[in-house]
Amino acid sequence: DHSEMKRRWSVTLAAMDRQGIDCLILYATVGKLGGAMMYLTDIIAAGSYPHCAVFSRDGIFLIGHGSKGGTMAPRNVDLINVAEDIGLPITPSMCYADTFYPEEMVRIIRKHNYRRVGFVGMSYISAAIYKHLTETLTDREFVDATDMVDRIRAVKSEYELDLRKRCIRIHERIFAAIPSILRPGRTELEVVQETEYIAKTLGCPVCSVMIGSDPVRPVKSPAIYRNKVIGPQDYINFLLEVATPGGMWGELGRVFSFVEPSPAMRQAEKDANELQAMIAAHSKPGAQPSELLAMLNKNLVDMGYHPESRIFAHSQGYDIVERPVYSEWETMPLQEDMFLAIHPTCGNKNALCSNTDNYVVKADGAVRLNTVPSGIIVIG
Repeated sequence: DHSEMKRRWSVTLAAMDRQGIDCLILYATVGKLGGAMMYLTDIIAAGSYPHCAVFSRDGIFLIGHGSKGGTMAPRNVDLINVAEDIGLPITPSMCYADTFYPEEMVRIIRKHNYRRVGFVGMSYISAAIYKHLTETLTDREFVDATDMVDRIRAVKSEYELDLRKRCIRIHERIFAAIPSILRPGRTELEVVQETEYIAKTLGCPVCSVMIGSDPVRPVKSPAIYRNKVIGPQDYINFLLEVATPGGMWGELGRVFSFVEPSPAMRQAEKDANELQAMIAAHSKPGAQPSELLAMLNKNLVDMGYHPESRIFAHSQGYDIVERPVYSEWETMPLQEDMFLAIHPTCGNKNALCSNTDNYVVKADGAVRLNTVPSGIIVIG
């Protein structure tokens, strides 16, 4: 059933018509950021080689790594609306092949006489593609169509929300195994590797597991520092982010402990629960993410915690972090049926605690979707 893809194409083409755009240039390199490329082609960038496409009313023109004379997409993938599928045996490390992908795009644009070309994801698209297209096709107009497509992708269809229910259930299944994986004497890396193994066995194509352990402030650490041995007095700040089958991202996180938490941690736990619920309640259609960030930070400071300086809430889809993002620069207001991750952190010199949960925006606020109890999980 290709009805969902046809719906996406229909609303995207209608938006392109309103802005006079004849075709879109799509690009993706990593599974964490499938973006508009996956949204409009249904192809996940599972490795690190770029997948590109030209999207128009004439169909989808796929261009990417593959055998010479072959295709970019695997031949056993059930795709429709593909006008051309071009594989080239090149990688980004081959600088002498920088023009190979955009040369194919130039050919397609000229063949179909596309006059106004939209780039989707200016921070994704390589400089080589942008430079070659704009310098070669000087008689065409190029525009940034990213915001247009972002706003389409941000509101989820009934089909996409059904996929997210499965996404939530898979996260909960993996998370249920975490207490049996965590134990003193193991390294953080061992815990991450075992978690990723479970996720892969459940069909998750891409995983992102974050962890940090400390007896006072369990800040999640970069991957290269995961040789730390977990101690019996440590709190473990654990975040599970996986793209479930179909490429949809979700996330679920909690703090774990082997002992009864300190009074400071219990207070941080209580405050984190309350602030997460507050932000969810105010995440209504029309709300501005920048205003919700300011609201959170005022409460954090009043409670004696550090203000949030990182992303504490955001949408998710084929990107692990998708707009709207709760940042001071976000211009997209919330709308009903946006799929969010909300995870404010209560941290000071004495404690650090946070919950990470997925929500869907409804008329009266964001509704939490998973069933894992909030707060610190004590492993007996």
